[in-house]
Amino acid sequence: RTINIKLNEKENFDFETFGKFIVNNLQMIYYDMGNRTRGEETFVVINTTGEPLTATENLKPILIGTIKNDDERKEASNQWEERETWFWENRNEGETTSDNALNNFFIWYWQIRLLQEKSWKNKKQNSLNAKELFLKKPTVDEGDEENPDISKWEESVKPTTIHKYFSALEKLVELCKNEENERVLRTINDGDISLSWFRKLNNDDYVLNVLLPLISYLVKFNKPQMFNGFLRRIRKNYFDKKWEDRKPNFVDWRYIIQIIGFSTSEEEVLYYSTIGNKEKFKLISNVVLNEWYNEEEKQKTMLKEQYSDKIQEWEDYTDFMGDLSHLFKITENCNDIEILEKYFETYKNIQIDNFNFSDDINTINAYRLFHYVRYGVFEHRSVAGNGYCMLVKSDLKLFLLEGFDEICKNFYLGFELSNFFNEKIKVFFNDVIIKDRDLNNILDNTTLIDHYERVKLWSYIEFLYSKNEIDFNHNICIFWDNTKNLLVIEDKKEKNNYSIGNLLLGTSYANNKSGSIYFTDYPLMKLISQNREEFIKEINSRTIEIKNKLSDFIN
Repeated sequence: RTINIKLNEKENFDFETFGKFIVNNLQMIYYDMGNRTRGEETFVVINTTGEPLTATENLKPILIGTIKNDDERKEASNQWEERETWFWENRNEGETTSDNALNNFFIWYWQIRLLQEKSWKNKKQNSLNAKELFLKKPTVDEGDEENPDISKWEESVKPTTIHKYFSALEKLVELCKNEENERVLRTINDGDISLSWFRKLNNDDYVLNVLLPLISYLVKFNKPQMFNGFLRRIRKNYFDKKWEDRKPNFVDWRYIIQIIGFSTSEEEVLYYSTIGNKEKFKLISNVVLNEWYNEEEKQKTMLKEQYSDKIQEWEDYTDFMGDLSHLFKITENCNDIEILEKYFETYKNIQIDNFNFSDDINTINAYRLFHYVRYGVFEHRSVAGNGYCMLVKSDLKLFLLEGFDEICKNFYLGFELSNFFNEKIKVFFNDVIIKDRDLNNILDNTTLIDHYERVKLWSYIEFLYSKNEIDFNHNICIFWDNTKNLLVIEDKKEKNNYSIGNLLLGTSYANNKSGSIYFTDYPLMKLISQNREEFIKEINSRTIEIKNKLSDFIN
């Protein structure tokens, strides 16, 4: 601080004299503390910052101080400075030192070297401690949840080994700025690719299943020719774990690092059979070893010989993210690229917003209802600061599992899709809403079904009454505008419109003037006031109409 103040006094400060003082008058004092432990303790006490050393500052004397050869010690010191400089230049916004990034790196390093995510003791897990691991070889306790691979510990504490992994990380960041590699990574998480990109989501799945295998790959193959292919496999594997239907294909990062270790070429990594070589692996407790080179990958390998660009385009599609097994399941002839391309284009066209198979409103509405009632999930959103309403949206990945192949086949065979969807809807309606219950009881007493089922029931009712194209991805509780919702009843006394959907769901009613929604526990047959006989009469009449419409539909 004193120096900074003096430097800012430019008119009065004698830079030349100051420079000569630095060059000629400063001396270094060396004192032999006798042993390493006492030296480290004293270093902490007299550190010129007046604060204890950070974790990474403490590591420097541990890693370099034990090297007796002058040239080797100088090289290790230079490598440390190189790492510190690089992490400083690539620090996250707001960081004033390179410490956090260096610490992240050392944790990643030990996770890879030990094939261990956390340290365990007495069934309790803690983050790995880099300093402890450099000072003392970890122990194996079969009672622990996860045990380290200690066979490489002696090699791991060498500065040359550490720097090899740093160089791999440095190369990874540079490689991933390449347009093709960047495009793949940005499908995992959007943003400019940098060290910060790899660090900012520092959650377990992201670091363990993406970053660590990529570092390991570049340690083994420091001049890679097939990096993009491996990156694509890592992207696919990441989504295998993330998406429920693909979890049986997921291969844990510790097994992938072992695959890299077993392989003598980049090609072998991509085509390695884990099940066929199961005896080679260090198995991880409670972690299944799935097949890395499965049937879907084998099929893509054959197709890529002639159609690599096309297959990669399909892999990059949002709902596939590397896995084309649903395309392959549709046809027995998986080698017919033209048929596969038709099905891929069909899938893109049957997205909710792109659906263009028919100009018939009934078919479009039936298709959308088929999606939303079968695969819909619900969210709460605030409206006008007065509470929450319910929205419906669909998960198309779930739809792939049991609907896609039938729709594709029906479409290409020229079948009438509205009938197909209506039949599906009837089945879902009976399974989800009716079950063993009487339709009259469901409508008259909403306590017989839970809120989730009421939302779906209202979706059916709205579908049956609609004369316009319906977007089911909307707020189904506050459509009180009778130009948008045909099931609106006017309350002339209060000059409000009440959506039957609101009353049926028992959640809210709307005020036309303020645009607000309000919560009420009143079900369909118990209105805000028991004195509004006309209103009750109108509701009863509409309820009978709804019952008849639903009965006609399902029968």
